Amino acid sequence: MSFAYIHLNRLITKYDLDVIFLAGPGHGAPGVLAPAYLEGTYSEVYPNKGEDEEGLRAFFKEFSFPGGIGSHCTPETPGSIHEGRARVQRLARLWRRL
Repeated sequence: MSFAYIHLNRLITKYDLDVIFLAGPGHGAPGVLAPAYLEGTYSEVYPNKGEDEEGLRAFFKEFSFPGGIGSHCTPETPGSIHEGRARVQRLARLWRRL
């Protein structure tokens, strides 16, 4: 998932594309959170998780820990949309028609 996320972001930037990356719910959070942290998006939303050793340590310490960063994609994940499975399926069908 990280591979797809990273390369899609590269293409979006290079060609100025209007694209949305959809990842399913569940334990896919690391596949989205890791690249979001590495590219700086996570630190923009959560400044206490800066792009330095201290921020990385805080990020690791809170991952998959009660009250911390969820191991599932949660509403706190930057850019995540939580509308339920049926809405995601509808969005995917709509996207195919475009």
